[in-house]
Amino acid sequence: MTTSTSARQRGPRKTINSAEAYRSIVDAARVLRIRCALPPGKQNRARDAAAVLQQPQSSRGRQDYRLVLHDVHNKCGPHGVFLTAVELGQHKVITMRKNDRAVFIETMAKNKDDPSISCAFLRSLAEEYGIPSMLTGTLTMKACL
Repeated sequence: MTTSTSARQRGPRKTINSAEAYRSIVDAARVLRIRCALPPGKQNRARDAAAVLQQPQSSRGRQDYRLVLHDVHNKCGPHGVFLTAVELGQHKVITMRKNDRAVFIETMAKNKDDPSISCAFLRSLAEEYGIPSMLTGTLTMKACL
């Protein structure tokens, strides 16, 4: 047996569509309200999202993630960014098709005040993990020389 035939190979990951993404966000919000705490990995995602929003990013993937987080923030608020970051994370967000991303953001905007994804507890978690309540300035990218 060679290494290539004996080692398991993972197939390509399936991208998530807008409906699956929104359903995942609603489920995550429900679980957060019940548990009242974030697991360590999701804590890191929340802190990472706060950093991505507040600092220019150099890689293409991080820039795309930042754009999506800004759009979610502008249309849904900090709690929307928090839920998107902790449940979907950068990889799922940037591997979504652009059309699915747009539909997801519009769905979040349409339901931003729905109790299933919006409550004082989720807003307080967003604040606790450093998601800004207001975004200032423009999206700046490092200049390529």
